[in-house]
Amino acid sequence: MPDIDEQQHTIRLSRRAVIGGLAVLPLATAGLATTGYAAPPPVGQQAPGFYRYRVGTFEMTNIYDGELARMLDASLIPNATPEVILPVIAEAGLPTDHIDNPYVFTAINTGSQLILVDVGTQGKFAPPIAFGARNLSAAGINPSDVDLVILTHLHPDHLLGLTDKDNNPIYTKAQLAIADPELAYWDDDNNLAQADDRLRPFFNFARRSIAPYRDRIRRFNDGDMLAPGIQAIFTPGHTPGHMVIQVSDGGDTLLLLGDSISLPYLFVRHPEWHQIFDMDQNLAEQQRWNILRRAADEKLRVVGSHFPFPAVGRILPAGDSFNYAPEQWSSSVH
Repeated sequence: MPDIDEQQHTIRLSRRAVIGGLAVLPLATAGLATTGYAAPPPVGQQAPGFYRYRVGTFEMTNIYDGELARMLDASLIPNATPEVILPVIAEAGLPTDHIDNPYVFTAINTGSQLILVDVGTQGKFAPPIAFGARNLSAAGINPSDVDLVILTHLHPDHLLGLTDKDNNPIYTKAQLAIADPELAYWDDDNNLAQADDRLRPFFNFARRSIAPYRDRIRRFNDGDMLAPGIQAIFTPGHTPGHMVIQVSDGGDTLLLLGDSISLPYLFVRHPEWHQIFDMDQNLAEQQRWNILRRAADEKLRVVGSHFPFPAVGRILPAGDSFNYAPEQWSSSVH
Protein backbone atom coordinates (compact mmCIF):
# COMPACT_ATOMS: atom_id res chain seq x y z
CA MET A 1 0.00 0.00 0.00
CA PRO A 2 1.53 3.42 -0.98
CA ASP A 3 2.43 5.73 1.88
CA ILE A 4 0.83 9.17 2.39
CA ASP A 5 3.53 11.02 0.44
CA GLU A 6 3.07 8.79 -2.61
CA GLN A 7 -0.72 9.25 -2.50
CA GLN A 8 -0.41 13.05 -2.40
CA HIS A 9 2.06 12.99 -5.33
CA THR A 10 -0.37 10.89 -7.33
CA ILE A 11 -3.24 13.32 -6.61
CA ARG A 12 -1.08 16.27 -7.72
CA LEU A 13 -0.24 14.50 -10.99
CA SER A 14 -3.91 13.70 -11.60
CA ARG A 15 -4.91 17.32 -11.05
CA ARG A 16 -2.27 18.48 -13.53
CA ALA A 17 -3.56 15.98 -16.09
CA VAL A 18 -7.13 17.16 -15.69
CA ILE A 19 -6.21 20.83 -15.88
CA GLY A 20 -3.99 20.18 -18.88
CA GLY A 21 -6.82 18.36 -20.59
CA LEU A 22 -9.21 21.23 -19.94
CA ALA A 23 -6.70 23.62 -21.44
CA VAL A 24 -6.99 21.95 -24.82
CA LEU A 25 -10.77 21.58 -24.72
CA PRO A 26 -11.53 25.06 -26.16
CA LEU A 27 -9.40 24.26 -29.20
CA ALA A 28 -11.07 20.92 -29.65
CA THR A 29 -14.52 22.43 -29.13
CA ALA A 30 -13.74 25.22 -31.56
CA GLY A 31 -12.73 22.67 -34.14
CA LEU A 32 -15.96 20.75 -33.63
CA ALA A 33 -18.04 23.93 -33.87
CA THR A 34 -16.59 24.88 -37.23
CA THR A 35 -16.51 21.44 -38.74
CA GLY A 36 -19.35 19.54 -37.05
CA TYR A 37 -22.15 22.08 -36.50
CA ALA A 38 -23.87 24.78 -38.59
CA ALA A 39 -25.83 27.87 -37.60
CA PRO A 40 -29.55 27.80 -38.52
CA PRO A 41 -30.23 29.42 -41.89
CA PRO A 42 -31.36 33.06 -41.90
CA VAL A 43 -35.15 33.45 -41.79
CA GLY A 44 -35.18 36.00 -44.62
CA GLN A 45 -38.64 37.41 -43.83
CA GLN A 46 -39.95 40.34 -41.80
CA ALA A 47 -42.59 40.05 -39.14
CA PRO A 48 -46.13 40.90 -40.29
CA GLY A 49 -46.50 44.62 -40.94
CA PHE A 50 -49.42 46.20 -39.10
CA TYR A 51 -49.54 49.04 -36.59
CA ARG A 52 -52.36 50.06 -34.26
CA TYR A 53 -53.13 53.43 -32.73
CA ARG A 54 -56.21 55.41 -31.71
CA VAL A 55 -58.14 58.43 -32.86
CA GLY A 56 -60.36 59.14 -29.89
CA THR A 57 -62.03 55.81 -29.21
CA PHE A 58 -61.58 54.56 -32.81
CA GLU A 59 -58.98 51.83 -33.23
CA MET A 60 -56.90 52.41 -36.34
CA THR A 61 -54.68 49.80 -38.00
CA ASN A 62 -52.21 50.63 -40.74
CA ILE A 63 -51.53 47.66 -43.01
CA TYR A 64 -48.28 47.33 -44.97
CA ASP A 65 -48.61 45.96 -48.50
CA GLY A 66 -44.91 46.09 -49.46
CA GLU A 67 -42.52 48.40 -51.26
CA LEU A 68 -41.36 48.89 -54.82
CA ALA A 69 -37.93 50.14 -55.83
CA ARG A 70 -38.00 52.82 -58.49
CA MET A 71 -34.88 53.99 -60.24
CA LEU A 72 -34.22 57.69 -59.92
CA ASP A 73 -34.47 59.54 -63.19
CA ALA A 74 -35.45 62.98 -64.41
CA SER A 75 -39.07 61.97 -65.01
CA LEU A 76 -39.86 61.41 -61.31
CA ILE A 77 -40.00 65.14 -60.47
CA PRO A 78 -40.48 67.01 -63.75
CA ASN A 79 -39.92 70.50 -62.34
CA ALA A 80 -36.68 69.82 -60.44
CA THR A 81 -33.30 68.58 -61.67
CA PRO A 82 -31.43 65.57 -60.26
CA GLU A 83 -28.72 67.97 -59.06
CA VAL A 84 -31.28 69.57 -56.75
CA ILE A 85 -33.15 66.39 -55.79
CA LEU A 86 -30.24 64.09 -54.90
CA PRO A 87 -28.87 66.19 -52.01
CA VAL A 88 -32.34 66.25 -50.43
CA ILE A 89 -32.54 62.46 -50.60
CA ALA A 90 -28.99 62.11 -49.26
CA GLU A 91 -29.81 64.47 -46.38
CA ALA A 92 -32.62 62.09 -45.41
CA GLY A 93 -30.03 59.30 -45.11
CA LEU A 94 -31.46 57.36 -48.04
CA PRO A 95 -29.75 55.79 -51.06
CA THR A 96 -29.49 58.07 -54.07
CA ASP A 97 -29.57 55.41 -56.80
CA HIS A 98 -33.23 54.44 -56.27
CA ILE A 99 -36.34 55.14 -54.21
CA ASP A 100 -38.16 52.50 -52.15
CA ASN A 101 -41.81 53.44 -52.47
CA PRO A 102 -43.93 51.95 -49.63
CA TYR A 103 -47.61 50.98 -49.95
CA VAL A 104 -49.98 51.28 -46.97
CA PHE A 105 -53.74 51.15 -46.35
CA THR A 106 -55.80 51.60 -43.19
CA ALA A 107 -58.53 49.88 -41.20
CA ILE A 108 -60.84 51.81 -38.85
CA ASN A 109 -62.82 50.09 -36.10
CA THR A 110 -65.31 52.66 -34.82
CA GLY A 111 -66.88 50.26 -32.34
CA SER A 112 -69.97 49.89 -34.52
CA GLN A 113 -68.40 49.54 -37.99
CA LEU A 114 -65.26 48.06 -39.49
CA ILE A 115 -64.06 50.25 -42.35
CA LEU A 116 -61.16 50.00 -44.78
CA VAL A 117 -59.72 53.02 -46.53
CA ASP A 118 -58.17 51.54 -49.69
CA VAL A 119 -57.42 47.82 -49.89
CA GLY A 120 -53.94 47.21 -51.30
CA THR A 121 -53.19 45.02 -54.30
CA GLN A 122 -53.59 41.30 -53.50
CA GLY A 123 -50.20 40.91 -55.21
CA LYS A 124 -51.68 41.82 -58.61
CA PHE A 125 -49.79 45.08 -59.19
CA ALA A 126 -46.09 44.21 -58.77
CA PRO A 127 -44.47 41.18 -57.08
CA PRO A 128 -42.84 43.08 -54.17
CA ILE A 129 -46.22 44.57 -53.20
CA ALA A 130 -47.96 41.44 -52.02
CA PHE A 131 -48.24 41.40 -48.24
CA GLY A 132 -51.48 43.26 -47.56
CA ALA A 133 -53.68 40.16 -47.25
CA ARG A 134 -51.17 38.40 -44.98
CA ASN A 135 -50.77 41.46 -42.79
CA LEU A 136 -54.53 42.09 -42.63
CA SER A 137 -54.97 38.51 -41.41
CA ALA A 138 -52.11 38.85 -38.92
CA ALA A 139 -53.86 41.97 -37.56
CA GLY A 140 -56.95 39.84 -36.89
CA ILE A 141 -59.08 41.56 -39.53
CA ASN A 142 -61.36 39.26 -41.51
CA PRO A 143 -62.55 40.60 -44.90
CA SER A 144 -66.01 39.13 -44.27
CA ASP A 145 -66.37 41.44 -41.23
CA VAL A 146 -65.71 44.66 -43.19
CA ASP A 147 -68.80 46.85 -43.45
CA LEU A 148 -67.50 49.63 -45.70
CA VAL A 149 -64.58 50.08 -48.10
CA ILE A 150 -63.71 53.68 -48.96
CA LEU A 151 -61.43 54.29 -51.93
CA THR A 152 -59.42 57.51 -51.90
CA HIS A 153 -59.11 57.15 -55.68
CA LEU A 154 -59.10 54.49 -58.40
CA HIS A 155 -55.42 53.87 -59.09
CA PRO A 156 -54.60 50.14 -59.18
CA ASP A 157 -52.38 50.03 -56.10
CA HIS A 158 -55.36 51.18 -54.02
CA LEU A 159 -58.12 48.95 -55.43
CA LEU A 160 -56.77 45.71 -56.91
CA GLY A 161 -57.23 44.13 -53.48
CA LEU A 162 -61.00 44.31 -53.90
CA THR A 163 -61.01 40.96 -55.70
CA ASP A 164 -59.14 37.67 -55.81
CA LYS A 165 -57.23 36.36 -58.84
CA ASP A 166 -60.51 35.23 -60.41
CA ASN A 167 -62.07 38.68 -59.81
CA ASN A 168 -64.43 37.44 -57.11
CA PRO A 169 -65.18 40.03 -54.43
CA ILE A 170 -63.13 39.63 -51.26
CA TYR A 171 -65.28 41.93 -49.10
CA THR A 172 -68.48 39.99 -49.37
CA LYS A 173 -70.81 42.23 -47.35
CA ALA A 174 -69.11 45.63 -47.62
CA GLN A 175 -70.47 48.67 -49.37
CA LEU A 176 -67.96 50.31 -51.70
CA ALA A 177 -67.70 54.10 -51.39
CA ILE A 178 -66.21 55.96 -54.38
CA ALA A 179 -66.17 59.71 -54.98
CA ASP A 180 -68.66 60.71 -57.64
CA PRO A 181 -66.16 62.68 -59.80
CA GLU A 182 -63.64 59.86 -59.55
CA LEU A 183 -66.05 57.17 -60.69
CA ALA A 184 -67.37 59.42 -63.46
CA TYR A 185 -63.86 59.94 -64.84
CA TRP A 186 -62.83 56.27 -64.99
CA ASP A 187 -66.21 55.17 -66.33
CA ASP A 188 -66.04 57.62 -69.26
CA ASP A 189 -65.11 55.98 -72.57
CA ASN A 190 -64.02 59.31 -74.00
CA ASN A 191 -61.41 59.64 -71.25
CA LEU A 192 -60.23 56.12 -72.01
CA ALA A 193 -59.86 56.94 -75.71
CA GLN A 194 -57.77 60.03 -74.92
CA ALA A 195 -55.53 58.36 -72.32
CA ASP A 196 -51.85 57.81 -73.06
CA ASP A 197 -50.19 54.38 -73.01
CA ARG A 198 -49.17 54.67 -69.36
CA LEU A 199 -52.64 55.62 -68.11
CA ARG A 200 -54.81 53.48 -70.37
CA PRO A 201 -54.37 50.18 -68.44
CA PHE A 202 -55.55 51.92 -65.27
CA PHE A 203 -59.05 52.17 -66.75
CA ASN A 204 -59.25 48.40 -67.12
CA PHE A 205 -57.87 47.83 -63.61
CA ALA A 206 -60.49 50.14 -62.14
CA ARG A 207 -63.46 48.85 -64.12
CA ARG A 208 -62.62 45.19 -63.60
CA SER A 209 -61.96 45.55 -59.86
CA ILE A 210 -65.17 47.38 -59.03
CA ALA A 211 -67.36 45.29 -61.36
CA PRO A 212 -68.42 42.75 -58.68
CA TYR A 213 -69.44 45.64 -56.40
CA ARG A 214 -71.53 47.63 -58.89
CA ASP A 215 -74.78 46.84 -57.08
CA ARG A 216 -73.42 48.18 -53.77
CA ILE A 217 -71.44 51.26 -54.78
CA ARG A 218 -72.04 54.32 -52.66
CA ARG A 219 -71.13 57.54 -54.45
CA PHE A 220 -70.06 60.53 -52.37
CA ASN A 221 -68.85 64.11 -52.69
CA ASP A 222 -66.84 66.74 -50.85
CA GLY A 223 -67.83 67.10 -47.20
CA ASP A 224 -70.01 63.99 -47.10
CA MET A 225 -70.03 61.97 -43.88
CA LEU A 226 -69.36 58.38 -44.85
CA ALA A 227 -69.86 57.12 -41.29
CA PRO A 228 -69.99 58.88 -37.92
CA GLY A 229 -66.64 60.68 -37.63
CA ILE A 230 -65.53 59.78 -41.17
CA GLN A 231 -65.66 62.69 -43.65
CA ALA A 232 -64.54 63.14 -47.27
CA ILE A 233 -62.37 66.11 -48.31
CA PHE A 234 -62.16 66.77 -52.07
CA THR A 235 -58.49 67.00 -53.07
CA PRO A 236 -58.29 66.69 -56.87
CA GLY A 237 -55.01 66.75 -58.73
CA HIS A 238 -53.49 63.36 -58.23
CA THR A 239 -56.66 62.11 -59.90
CA PRO A 240 -59.81 64.06 -60.88
CA GLY A 241 -61.79 62.86 -57.86
CA HIS A 242 -59.14 62.15 -55.25
CA MET A 243 -60.34 62.38 -51.63
CA VAL A 244 -58.55 62.77 -48.32
CA ILE A 245 -60.46 61.02 -45.53
CA GLN A 246 -60.76 62.85 -42.23
CA VAL A 247 -61.20 60.70 -39.12
CA SER A 248 -62.46 62.45 -35.96
CA ASP A 249 -63.60 61.25 -32.56
CA GLY A 250 -63.59 62.76 -29.10
CA GLY A 251 -61.84 65.95 -30.19
CA ASP A 252 -59.04 64.03 -31.91
CA THR A 253 -58.59 64.29 -35.71
CA LEU A 254 -56.37 62.53 -38.24
CA LEU A 255 -56.11 62.86 -42.02
CA LEU A 256 -55.75 59.82 -44.26
CA LEU A 257 -53.92 61.50 -47.13
CA GLY A 258 -54.17 58.82 -49.80
CA ASP A 259 -51.84 59.98 -52.58
CA SER A 260 -52.33 63.71 -52.10
CA ILE A 261 -48.84 63.70 -50.55
CA SER A 262 -46.25 60.98 -51.10
CA LEU A 263 -42.68 60.29 -49.95
CA PRO A 264 -42.50 62.91 -47.20
CA TYR A 265 -38.74 63.52 -47.40
CA LEU A 266 -39.44 64.87 -50.90
CA PHE A 267 -42.96 66.26 -51.10
CA VAL A 268 -43.50 67.43 -47.53
CA ARG A 269 -40.15 69.16 -47.54
CA HIS A 270 -40.75 70.50 -51.08
CA PRO A 271 -44.50 70.80 -51.79
CA GLU A 272 -43.65 72.80 -54.91
CA TRP A 273 -42.09 69.76 -56.55
CA HIS A 274 -44.35 67.90 -58.94
CA GLN A 275 -44.48 64.14 -59.28
CA ILE A 276 -44.99 62.11 -62.40
CA PHE A 277 -48.04 60.24 -61.05
CA ASP A 278 -50.15 63.36 -60.49
CA MET A 279 -52.60 63.72 -63.38
CA ASP A 280 -52.94 67.50 -62.89
CA GLN A 281 -49.62 68.53 -61.42
CA ASN A 282 -50.40 72.20 -60.77
CA LEU A 283 -53.66 71.39 -59.03
CA ALA A 284 -51.98 68.62 -57.02
CA GLU A 285 -49.35 71.12 -55.84
CA GLN A 286 -52.07 73.51 -54.63
CA GLN A 287 -53.72 70.69 -52.69
CA ARG A 288 -50.43 69.69 -51.06
CA TRP A 289 -49.87 73.22 -49.78
CA ASN A 290 -53.43 73.42 -48.44
CA ILE A 291 -53.26 70.07 -46.62
CA LEU A 292 -49.81 70.68 -45.19
CA ARG A 293 -50.75 74.13 -43.89
CA ARG A 294 -53.87 72.77 -42.22
CA ALA A 295 -52.10 69.77 -40.69
CA ALA A 296 -49.30 71.98 -39.35
CA ASP A 297 -51.60 74.76 -38.09
CA GLU A 298 -54.02 72.37 -36.37
CA LYS A 299 -51.30 69.95 -35.21
CA LEU A 300 -53.09 67.02 -36.85
CA ARG A 301 -51.69 63.56 -37.30
CA VAL A 302 -51.54 62.28 -40.87
CA VAL A 303 -51.21 58.91 -42.59
CA GLY A 304 -49.75 58.66 -46.08
CA SER A 305 -50.29 55.74 -48.43
CA HIS A 306 -46.68 56.12 -49.53
CA PHE A 307 -45.06 57.13 -46.23
CA PRO A 308 -42.43 54.97 -44.51
CA PHE A 309 -44.16 52.43 -42.28
CA PRO A 310 -45.91 52.70 -39.85
CA ALA A 311 -46.84 55.74 -41.95
CA VAL A 312 -48.35 57.91 -39.21
CA GLY A 313 -46.88 61.17 -37.94
CA ARG A 314 -47.23 64.94 -37.81
CA ILE A 315 -46.48 67.83 -40.12
CA LEU A 316 -44.25 70.51 -38.61
CA PRO A 317 -43.66 74.02 -39.97
CA ALA A 318 -40.09 74.58 -41.19
CA GLY A 319 -39.57 78.15 -42.40
CA ASP A 320 -41.47 78.55 -45.64
CA SER A 321 -41.94 74.77 -45.92
CA PHE A 322 -42.63 71.75 -43.69
CA ASN A 323 -41.04 68.69 -42.11
CA TYR A 324 -42.54 65.30 -41.34
CA ALA A 325 -42.14 63.89 -37.81
CA PRO A 326 -42.93 60.15 -37.77
CA GLU A 327 -44.78 58.87 -34.74
CA GLN A 328 -42.64 56.74 -32.45
CA TRP A 329 -43.52 53.05 -32.55
CA SER A 330 -45.30 52.04 -29.35
CA SER A 331 -46.13 48.63 -27.91
CA SER A 332 -49.39 50.07 -26.54
CA VAL A 333 -52.35 51.24 -28.62
CA HIS A 334 -52.90 54.94 -27.97
